[in-house]
Amino acid sequence: MKFNLVYLIFLFIYISACDDKKDASNLQQINPPFNGFNVKSNSVQIDPNIHQIARFENGVSLDIPANTFIKADGSAITNKVTIEIKSYNSVSEIIASGIPMTFNHNDEVFNFESAGMFDIRGTSDGEPIFIKEGSKLNIHYPSTANGDFDFFYFNEESTSDSIMAGQWKKLTDVQANINAVDTTKIIDNFNLKFASKEYPELAPLEDIKWKLATNYANPKSNENNWVLKENWSSLSISQPKYGFGKTLINEKIYSNNDSWFTNNIKTIKNGSFIIIPEETKINIWNRSGDFIRSIPKSESSYGGYYDNFEIWEDNYIVINGKNGLFLFNHIGEFICRFDFSYGYEIIPSYKRVISQINYDKSHIRIQGFDGKLIKDVYLNFDDSYDNRGIIENWLITPNQKLVTNSYDGIKIYNLDGNLFNERPGKYRNIESLSPDTLLIHELNGTLTLWDYMKDESINSKQKLIINTNYKERNENYYNSIKSVHGTNKLLVTEYTYEEEGRKNFNSRVWDFRSNTVKALPFVEMYSNYHSLPKNVIPGYSHPNSTFRLYDLSKEKNLLTIKNAGICLHCDVYDYSIKISPKKSYLLFEGNSQQKLYTLKGQMIRDLTMVDSLIFTSDFITDSTFYTLSKDGYFRLWSVEGNEIESKILGTYDNFYARKYANMIKVFEMDLEKSKYYNLNGQLLLSTSSLPIYEIYDSSQILYKGNDNNLVLKNLFELKSSIYQLELKKGEKIFNTYVYLDKNDLELINQYLPKKLANYNKEKKRKQQEANVYRSFEINKFGLYNWDRLIKEAGSLQFTANFEFDVPNDFNNISVFHVTYINGKSVIKYPVQDNIRFAYNPNVSNQLLAVLPDNKVAIFEETDFKNISTEQIKKDDTYTFKLRSINKPIKSILELDSVINIQL
Repeated sequence: MKFNLVYLIFLFIYISACDDKKDASNLQQINPPFNGFNVKSNSVQIDPNIHQIARFENGVSLDIPANTFIKADGSAITNKVTIEIKSYNSVSEIIASGIPMTFNHNDEVFNFESAGMFDIRGTSDGEPIFIKEGSKLNIHYPSTANGDFDFFYFNEESTSDSIMAGQWKKLTDVQANINAVDTTKIIDNFNLKFASKEYPELAPLEDIKWKLATNYANPKSNENNWVLKENWSSLSISQPKYGFGKTLINEKIYSNNDSWFTNNIKTIKNGSFIIIPEETKINIWNRSGDFIRSIPKSESSYGGYYDNFEIWEDNYIVINGKNGLFLFNHIGEFICRFDFSYGYEIIPSYKRVISQINYDKSHIRIQGFDGKLIKDVYLNFDDSYDNRGIIENWLITPNQKLVTNSYDGIKIYNLDGNLFNERPGKYRNIESLSPDTLLIHELNGTLTLWDYMKDESINSKQKLIINTNYKERNENYYNSIKSVHGTNKLLVTEYTYEEEGRKNFNSRVWDFRSNTVKALPFVEMYSNYHSLPKNVIPGYSHPNSTFRLYDLSKEKNLLTIKNAGICLHCDVYDYSIKISPKKSYLLFEGNSQQKLYTLKGQMIRDLTMVDSLIFTSDFITDSTFYTLSKDGYFRLWSVEGNEIESKILGTYDNFYARKYANMIKVFEMDLEKSKYYNLNGQLLLSTSSLPIYEIYDSSQILYKGNDNNLVLKNLFELKSSIYQLELKKGEKIFNTYVYLDKNDLELINQYLPKKLANYNKEKKRKQQEANVYRSFEINKFGLYNWDRLIKEAGSLQFTANFEFDVPNDFNNISVFHVTYINGKSVIKYPVQDNIRFAYNPNVSNQLLAVLPDNKVAIFEETDFKNISTEQIKKDDTYTFKLRSINKPIKSILELDSVINIQL
C-alpha cells in the first residue's frame, strides 16, 4: 500500500524556539526526535520586481507575480529575494521533522494520511519577508500519492476562527465533495480479470464491481464480451471532456505498420469521406459510417498496389496502376485513364488532365475527362543547349493556360489545345507570377516580366543579373525569387552552400514598376509572407546570428533580435515566428528565446524571464496566446504579457507535447498515454498511444484500433461524475465509462504508484517517483500539507504493549507506526502499558522507536506478516517486541536504510 505524505510546509515558524510574544503553552509541540541532522534544503534567488517561475531541485515550482513581497513594516521589497524549501517526502524525513501528524476535529483526534510536505522560508537582505495582502503564490508540488487530498495550514498564532496556535486548519473539503454513486443511474455491473500473477498489485482490483455509466462499450454485450475473458495487465482512469461513443467504421487494414497507417489512410472532401487501401482494393466510406464503394484491383484495368495513390486537391483520387494513371471522383466513380506521367495537373472546371509523359518528357498531353486526347504538345530540346541552362518545363497559370518552355521558345495554349500566344527565343526557365504574368529567366541572367495577355514586358537589364554560368550551378548553388505580396516587388536571393552555413549570399529587391534594384543587408528567410503585413519580410544576417523584420517600403528594420540561433544551412529551421490573426503581434522562438513583440518592433515580454523552460507558443486569438514548458506548465497569456491562467499538463522528463490542429497533444511516456487538450488547457481526450489519424471538431475520432482495424467513432460529452476506464494488454486496448465510489478510487489509487514503479523497473530507467502534481494558491508563508483524515489506521484494533531487547528508560520515547494506505501515514504512539492500537493487515506496516543517543528499535514488515490476526481477535491484546540497532542514526540516508517498508 502507498504511504504518501506531502506536507506543504511554508515554514516561517522557528521549530526549536518560540517568540517571546507567543504563548508556547498553546503550541502543539514540534519536537524532532533525532539530534544532529536535518533535512536538506533547496534555495533559489529571484528578482521580486518581475513575474517569474522559481524551480527547485526537488521538483517544486512557485509561480510568483511581480511585486508580491513586503517587509514586516509593509514596505515593498525590491532587492533580491531568497526562497528556501525543505521537502519532507520520505517516511524518514517525516519522522525526523517531528511535525505533528494529527488533526483535532469535534473533540476527536484523526491521523494524517499525507500526500506531501515541505517547509518554505523567504528572506531579503537577511530579513524575513511576507506576502502582501491580495497577492498569492501558485505552488505546484510533485507527489507520489494518487487520489483526492485536502489542503491544511498549520496556525502559528491563534486566529479569530477559533483555530488555536499549534493547530491545523483545513482549507479545502475535497473528500466531502466526493459524491456517492447514484445507483439508479448504473446501467450494468461487471467484474474484470487481471494478470495478477505477473502483476500482483492488480489482484485487489478483481474485487471491484464496476458500475457501467453509459450504453457505449458494455463488456457484457456480444461485441465486447471478450473483455471479460481477458487477463488485463494495465489499468488507468481519467476524466476527459469527451468519451468514445458509437462505432461507425471498424475496417480491417492490411498493414500493421503504424507509419503506414498514418501515411496511407486518407480523407477527401474536407474529411467527409475516408479512403482505406487494402491489398486488393480501395474502400470508400463516409463519416456517417456508410460504405460507399470499392475500387478493385484488376490486372486488365487498374492494376498496381493501392498504397500508391494520392488525393488531388481534396476532390479526386489518382491511382498509379500498372497500366497508367487512373482518375476517380471522391466517391470512387471512374473518370478516365492517362499515361504514366512525369507530372500532371487536373483542371475540374474544364474537365481536363494535363500530363507530361514519364517515358518521354518531350510530350505534354491535354486529355478530357472522357479519356480522349485533345492536344499533344511537343517540347523541342537539344542536348547542346542543356549546358547553357535551358530548362524544358511547363506550368498551368492561375487563369488556366498551359505554358511550355523549350528550344522553340515559350508557347501558351488554352485548354482546348489552341495556341494563345508565344514568345520566340531561348529562355532558361519560366515561373507564373500572377494570373496574366510570367517571370522569365533569361540566358544572360536578367529577369523579364511578361504580361502575355497584353503582350507587354519589363526586363531588369543589367541592374539585376543572377548566376548564368550553368557549369558552376551545382548542388551548392541555390537561388530564390519571390513576389512580395501586395507590392510591385520581387525578392531575389542567391546562396552558395558550404558546410558551416550559407556564404556569398546576395539578396536584392527589384521594383519592377520603377525598374530599380536595391541590395538588402540580410538573407531572406522562408516564411509565409502572407501572414505578415504588406511590405514586411523576415530576414537573417551575420554577425551575431541576427533575425530581422524588415519594412521594404520604409527601408528600415522593424525588429532586430541578436543571437537568434538561426541555422540557415540546416534542413530543419530552429526558429519560429507566429503572427497574431490581425497581424498586430509576433511570437519569436529560437536559441532558447521566447519573446512577444508588436509588429512595430516593441518587445512586450521576454517570456523566458518568467519561465526559462518554455519551448513553444502560439496565438489562440488576437488577444490571447499560450505557452508550454518542458516540465509540463501550460499558460494562457494576454497580448499585454499578463498571465491569465496556468496548469500542469505533464511531468518533467517523462512527456512530450506538440500542437495538434487546434489542440495540444501530451504523450506521457511513463504511462504510455496520449492526452489531448484544447488551447485553454482543458483535457478533451485521454487514450493510450493509439495511432490517431484525425479528430474531427471534437465530434469524431479516426484511429487504428485492436487487431489492426481502422476505427471511426463518435465522441460524446462525459458528465463530471463519469470516469473513463482504460484497460490494456500488449496491443489490445479497451475503453469504457464507469461510476466510481470512494472504495473503488482507493483501490485504484493504491495500484497506480505500483504501476509506475513497475514501469521504471521494466524500462530500466531512473526512478521517477512523482506522477501527480498538486497545486494550490497560498497567501502567507507557513506550514501546509495535503492530507486525508483516518481515525484509525486499520481494521484490526486491540490493546498493545511494547518491549525492547535492551533496557530503557521509557520516558520521552515514542513509537512511530509507519503504514501505506494511499498516502504516507506516520502515527506516533507513546510507550506506555495497554494503549489502544490499530493496523490494517492487508497493507505494509512497520514500527520504529527512537531511543536515546539517536539509536532506534524496529518491528519490521515481515514481523507484522507473522502476526496471527485470529489470535489477536481472540485475545484483544498483543505485545510488540522491537529489535534494537546498536549503531546510532546520523543522517536521513541511514534512517532510510532502516525503514525498508515496501509499496
